[in-house]
Amino acid sequence: MAASPRTYLFDLYGVVMKVQGPEQFERVVRAIGEPEKTELLHEVYQELRSDLNAGRVSELNYWQQVQARVGLLDFDFGEAMAADY
Repeated sequence: MAASPRTYLFDLYGVVMKVQGPEQFERVVRAIGEPEKTELLHEVYQELRSDLNAGRVSELNYWQQVQARVGLLDFDFGEAMAADY
């Protein structure tokens, strides 16, 4: 029996996966509306990001975790997601 072919996916220059940068994070901060928590938000945002990028958590679950860990007030997850991308 022939071996199954292996498939590799390479992403150059953010074609498949979005590369986060400071401008996009600033949009997220504005969408969330709690600028006094920016430092902690950035730490948690980065810490949890690999699970989101790898597809281990959904967008909604990611933002719920961010909200809980940072202690954010209610905010529009859809707005945060749009600002993120």
